[in-house]
Amino acid sequence: MEIKSYLRSYQPALKYWELCTRRLDEAREIGIRSPKMDGMPRAGSGGGIEMQVDRILAAERRLNRARDEAMAILEGIEDMIESLENFDQKRILRLRYIDGLTWDEVAMDSGFSER
Repeated sequence: MEIKSYLRSYQPALKYWELCTRRLDEAREIGIRSPKMDGMPRAGSGGGIEMQVDRILAAERRLNRARDEAMAILEGIEDMIESLENFDQKRILRLRYIDGLTWDEVAMDSGFSER
């Protein structure tokens, strides 16, 4: 993969990581809210508690894998930027690709011309 494309993948990977995290929280919330365990029999429970727990755990496993893949991209890009020796380059790349600023905003923030 071209370096520029790799750097540009930071923001989409971050958004995907955030989406997976929200969905994981939602799956856990569903697991906390249901089912009722008061010992009373229920009609049409949808497969029982075991099936519901299995579905929630499967969703958690899928979301954790997806979130881990996105995190690997985020960490790889941050490591690449941090491996540079020039602090101006680190700062500019961090502002552009990690913070998501436009080149105009990076130039104004850094005191450089856009070129």
